[in-house]
Amino acid sequence: MQLVGITQGGRAADATTDVSVLVAEIGRLVARTLEGDISVRLEIEPGLHICGHGLEMQQALLTLCISACDAMVRDGVLTLKARRLGADDPRRQHDGVPSGALVEICVEDTGLHREARGLGMSIVRGIIARRRGHVDVQSLPDRGTAISAVFPCEEARASRAPAGPPESPDVGEPRLQILVVEDDDNLRRGVARMLQHLGHRVLAAADGVEAVDLLRRHVGEVDIVLLDVNMPRLGGIAALEALRAVSPGVKVLLSTGAPDADLDPALRARANGLLPKPFNFQQLIEALKSGAMRPAGVSAGSEYLLRLDRVAAPLALCDGSGRVLARTSEARELLVGCGADESHLPEALWRELSAAPYGEAVTWRPEGTLCIGCTRYAIGATQMLVIMREVSGKQRELSRRMHQQRLEATGSLVAAVAHDIRGGLATVIFNTDVLVTRGAEMDQATLRTFLGEIMGGAERLKEIVDGLVDFARLRDQVQPVIALGPVLQRCVSVLRPKLRDRAADLTITHAQPDPQVHGNPLIIEQIVQNLLQNALEAGAQHICVHSELVSGDRVRVRVHDDGPGIPPVLYERIFEPFFTTRDGCLGLGLATSREAARHIGGDLLIDPAEYGASLSLFLRAGGDDR
Repeated sequence: MQLVGITQGGRAADATTDVSVLVAEIGRLVARTLEGDISVRLEIEPGLHICGHGLEMQQALLTLCISACDAMVRDGVLTLKARRLGADDPRRQHDGVPSGALVEICVEDTGLHREARGLGMSIVRGIIARRRGHVDVQSLPDRGTAISAVFPCEEARASRAPAGPPESPDVGEPRLQILVVEDDDNLRRGVARMLQHLGHRVLAAADGVEAVDLLRRHVGEVDIVLLDVNMPRLGGIAALEALRAVSPGVKVLLSTGAPDADLDPALRARANGLLPKPFNFQQLIEALKSGAMRPAGVSAGSEYLLRLDRVAAPLALCDGSGRVLARTSEARELLVGCGADESHLPEALWRELSAAPYGEAVTWRPEGTLCIGCTRYAIGATQMLVIMREVSGKQRELSRRMHQQRLEATGSLVAAVAHDIRGGLATVIFNTDVLVTRGAEMDQATLRTFLGEIMGGAERLKEIVDGLVDFARLRDQVQPVIALGPVLQRCVSVLRPKLRDRAADLTITHAQPDPQVHGNPLIIEQIVQNLLQNALEAGAQHICVHSELVSGDRVRVRVHDDGPGIPPVLYERIFEPFFTTRDGCLGLGLATSREAARHIGGDLLIDPAEYGASLSLFLRAGGDDR
């Protein structure tokens, strides 16, 4: 079988894969394992190459084929295509499709409409992306699904590795006598040849009947049997039992292309190991080494079970479908306490875990008050370790702190609004009182002056109310043109007690006189107050706020302090929600401020600074109706 040869050689970047040969071999392999009336059709152009070796592409194509066959249940047509993509093909216009000469690999089925999602598809997309490929999925009711991958076409080139047989791995002494039982002639001959090259003695059989006869003639001589599970004559557990009847102590290493979950548990329990197909040369050697040393019934998953039993923590070993292969007693108690089946992760939890990258924590809230935090890590190619923890207490504390921060933010907003309202009311009340008490003594010009002051105060109150309404709507609004100077001065007024308590000084300067911007003044005040508050809490003694017109249509408001500053390594994380460098702080201030700035058409960025911290608020310049 040419699959083994395709996967050997140097690094993926140093050679090409003949996808015409690869797709043909995958098609023949799948055709031998299909059940029911499913047929395989091949439409392959010769001489097509893409970059890299073929082991991962074998995995990707087999995953797509298995998924397609599952969708067709008992009958249908599985079509594998490999062809050059035409120059006028509309898919060349899709985002992410590379330019130039392209090769398309397509897996089509006539089964049920399905979504191309889940862990298997995520792995497939990753494999294709590493080869600069692009995935396209078309799935329609009553017509089946077509998943195609488009790659840059490569010229065929050999690996940079020196010619000659591959370097012989050290498999240890003594050399073994190995019985290879495989119905595929090419694979059987290739495996036997490589094992003989390593110094092993090899017997080869094409099916179970022939294998039993060979073993009977070499009783006591064979150390390990490499047994294909699916064979036309005497396969599976019947073959294994017949071999053990002849030689009870012989080691048996199973080889199969079937999914791990479909393997007969009784068969696995009596074997010394499992070698999934397709495999490469190194994987074969490692499987033989471990199988020769492993007692019967102790598979790779069982080894992890033995280790997990020694861990006093809620851990579970799962396969690619969320089935629990092994788990600690703590994990069992946690799952049972949530009302879940201890043999399989709950569907909702598995859905969350499958969508998250390896190593990233997710939370699951089952019925009741519990909250479970979970993280998964890859164990080999088909299994994963899931670490679980009950985090209900932390979630309650986080909710309490978020509620407290919302109250503090609301209190700060109320203080700013109260300050503005008090100023407007003071103007109206004072001037009205003057008119009531002394208006009869005033001439017309003086009366108009006082009335104008009253109207100005009332207009200011109207602006505040309008701003509150816009702020409460939480959607894009037509932002009025406002004077920036008074907004910044109001921020100083609100924070003046804190400035005085910390003996800090604050200066405001403008590169252009009377700068104007578009925006809700309440939102701008909250952003600037948050930046000033951060500077004070960091221990700054001198804070400078400077505005300037940049790029013709943006006003930059820079807040620079002489505090300890922000390390450059944290620049990319400083705006992440819940990220903070200060104890007792939830880390929502800068994230919320940036979101608010973008809400009014601006942005909030961090500036490199020789000392202290510097952040810039960018706002749309006023003076027009943009």
